Amino acid sequence: MLVQFAVSTAMLVLCVFVHGAGLFSLSRALRSERAVERLRHIDPLSRRGAVFTLAIMLAVFALHGIEIWAFTALYVGIGAIDTLAEALYFSTISYPRSVFTTTWSTRHGTLSARSRAFSASS
Repeated sequence: MLVQFAVSTAMLVLCVFVHGAGLFSLSRALRSERAVERLRHIDPLSRRGAVFTLAIMLAVFALHGIEIWAFTALYVGIGAIDTLAEALYFSTISYPRSVFTTTWSTRHGTLSARSRAFSASS
């Protein structure tokens, strides 16, 4: 069980690092974009402003994608799930939920994920 805690802690630290580095980079981009907009007096609802907002949203989406793929690599790497497609599917359906119960049958047994984060009742 100690190995499972170590692996889950390492994955949590990796996700925090990826997310933190990504948000730091996006924050720097926002600050520089804000300075450019002030100089040029660009309307935030202009085409350039809309494209910039879309780019920021896609970058945040990409951060989550990196984290999902990290869990996918872990599941395949430790042999918990046999195929890349199944591991990616399990990672994707498990990642965004604050309260979920998921069970995935593999030839090695059953992989179950359960989280009650942000839940008032247990």
